[in-house]
Amino acid sequence: MSIPARIAPGPAPATHRRTDFIRLWVAQTFSNLGDAIFLASVAWSATSLFGDVQGAISVGLALFLPTALLLPLAGVIVDRYPRHRLLLNTDAVRAIVTATLGIFLITQPMSLPLLLATVVIVQVTGLLFQPSMHSLLGQVAQDDTTLLRFDSWLLASRMIATILGPLVAGFVIVHGLGTALLIDATTFCVSLLGLLAARRLLTTPSPAGPATRTGILREAKEGVRVALADPVFRKIAPTLPMIDLVGAAVTLLLPALLLQHGVIDPKGYGLLISAWAVGRFSGLLLLRIPRMRAYRGTLMAVNCAAQALTVVAIALTPSLPLAVVLFVVLGIPSGGASVSVSAYIQTQIPNELRGRVFALLQTTVTASVALGPLLAGGITAWRSPSSALVLMGLALFLVGVPPLISRSVRQWQPVK
Repeated sequence: MSIPARIAPGPAPATHRRTDFIRLWVAQTFSNLGDAIFLASVAWSATSLFGDVQGAISVGLALFLPTALLLPLAGVIVDRYPRHRLLLNTDAVRAIVTATLGIFLITQPMSLPLLLATVVIVQVTGLLFQPSMHSLLGQVAQDDTTLLRFDSWLLASRMIATILGPLVAGFVIVHGLGTALLIDATTFCVSLLGLLAARRLLTTPSPAGPATRTGILREAKEGVRVALADPVFRKIAPTLPMIDLVGAAVTLLLPALLLQHGVIDPKGYGLLISAWAVGRFSGLLLLRIPRMRAYRGTLMAVNCAAQALTVVAIALTPSLPLAVVLFVVLGIPSGGASVSVSAYIQTQIPNELRGRVFALLQTTVTASVALGPLLAGGITAWRSPSSALVLMGLALFLVGVPPLISRSVRQWQPVK
């Protein structure tokens, strides 16, 4: 399949583009950190105020349902309107809404309905942002190397936030969820300023869109149809939510698995999570090597199966030092494949449909993250933490077989 022509921005010196992207990256890192602080604070508030089971299930549903129901429709909006304007408007609305909620929560006693309403509102106001950003990068990157660099750095930004967010939340949550929301609102303001500062980079003509609008639901279905018709994407698409489902299960079950193997020091948990992050960063760095970029098809093909076998090995490993090595190995294909998949969509899916495809992908991944802990908890209650990870690892391997044996996936290379 040939690469659709990109709509290039107006001419700008390379130094300006680099400076604009640095501004964008710094702003997005602050924004992602604010989101991570808020989510960690929500999880702690729900658990401490309403109990482990009720709090976890309620918050999980509040995080999942708006995304599952509305993101496919949000993708249509992303494909209809100028994406840089959607980014600006989304951040402005999020800043106002989260600041208002933060002030309100500081003055009101917390209840479960109020907590869940807060989560839903924050989720809904941000639905357009990620599909818009990913789709827009495919327009503004002028070559394959630049696109990979953009995707890699933005993924690294989210990783940094995932690591630092829960740590900072531990200091913030003592002041209440309202304070966490005010911090989140501040980061949205920083993100908005970064978007404005990078407008030379991000301002492009809007996607062509459909010649005749046929209704938002029909246009959403068109995005699904085009995505599943692509010979490579339809093979790798089912693996992505399954990988995140198992990843969420690993995060949940890891403390119990360590205790099962006699590791009682909580520092072991932090060490393994950090090793996982190191592996992801290593996977990103591998794509900086020009020769490795030619093997992105192979990386996407083996990604799911490789992570599956590593999860099984982690479940059966009683040694903490060996587990550290395995968590690094677990992260390497994840980091490289995530960027490779994003770049594939940004080049192989037509520009006017990318928002819908990214929204579809985000919908399935969000659903899987919510389901992962539920499945892991059920299997653990039936057997043990190690048994749960072994079974989920084997299921992940089965899902990874189609891309592993697919020649079209293994041999795919970007057209130069």
